[in-house]
Amino acid sequence: MTAPDPGWHPDPSNPQQLRYWDGQQWTDHTAPAQPQAPTQPQPAKSGMSGGAKALLVIGIVLAVGLVGCGALVALIATAADEADEAIEEEQAREAEDVEISECTTDGAGMLAKLTVTNNSSKRSTYSVDVTFESPDGATQYATGFTFVDAVEPGQTATSDAHSLTEAPGEFECRIVSVERMEDVGGTGG
Repeated sequence: MTAPDPGWHPDPSNPQQLRYWDGQQWTDHTAPAQPQAPTQPQPAKSGMSGGAKALLVIGIVLAVGLVGCGALVALIATAADEADEAIEEEQAREAEDVEISECTTDGAGMLAKLTVTNNSSKRSTYSVDVTFESPDGATQYATGFTFVDAVEPGQTATSDAHSLTEAPGEFECRIVSVERMEDVGGTGG
């Protein structure tokens, strides 16, 4: 039988105490034995497991991301609406620059005589589309186009939009679209 290592060990004559073994013999030194607490099962940890916490964090990130995406979509939609409104307002201002001074015929077909006044602050060139239609607007007979080049701010110019279609009787002229473009290099005329 091998001797125990030096240290405190259960007393062979009294299990209620410890006795010191010096490596060769038992000494007179004793100490009460520490009662061992009965082993009880560990209570379950309260809270979430690491995996559940990770899923919760991912869920929160996704929710915040979706809310952020929704806000971004709303912001883009609002900006697009505002841009559309600005374009419509500009087109309305451009259309105010052009009016039909006479709707008539010439030897080749229907004719719209136009007056263009540049109400912008920059020299501009205009592209104007006109339709020739029945008085009730139900039937379009033809279209015409004119291009008015290099109109200075405040200046008025005239131009004709022709159709090569003979007039079917009564008709009216209506401006369909006006586009005003800044003329940066035109020579005028």
